[in-house]
Amino acid sequence: MSKNDLNEDMKKVYDQFTDMYQKMAGVDPNYAKAFMAFAEAGTRDGALSRKTKELIAISLSVAQHCKYCIAYHVKAALELKATPAEIMEAAFVAGIQGV
Repeated sequence: MSKNDLNEDMKKVYDQFTDMYQKMAGVDPNYAKAFMAFAEAGTRDGALSRKTKELIAISLSVAQHCKYCIAYHVKAALELKATPAEIMEAAFVAGIQGV
């Protein structure tokens, strides 16, 4: 699998996540809005930066084997200027913990 194939696969998974979220929002807009408000509150800059929180989320997503979560948090980390090396190290933390 080439790097471009991987990027395309991750984009498809991310798109599936956003499609699921939009369907959820269509069923219960108030729930979807509350969920996003909760998620945004937890990822704001604070004692830890947003980028650090996204890197932690990548490790947790790998530990949970959640491809949708991995795609979402990798995209968010990249938007926050995380490097590929930082993202890979965050993912490896799950492996170090025996996952």
